[in-house]
Amino acid sequence: MQTAPALLGVVSDVQFTGEDINGTPLLAVDTPSGELLVPLAQDICRRVDVAAKRIEVVLPLGLRELNEKE
Repeated sequence: MQTAPALLGVVSDVQFTGEDINGTPLLAVDTPSGELLVPLAQDICRRVDVAAKRIEVVLPLGLRELNEKE
């Protein structure tokens, strides 16, 4: 059974890698519980609708917990 999509937050910044740093850009998302860094990877960001300003994501297990403040 699938659950309905929920609003995660608002993208406040995109952190790109530098010339000397390889990797996937990160979306900095402002959520009610603080900033969440989400890799801008095809496996996670399943649909990007620029016109609607919407990115549909499927977060890997544990990603939210990595960003939680203690």
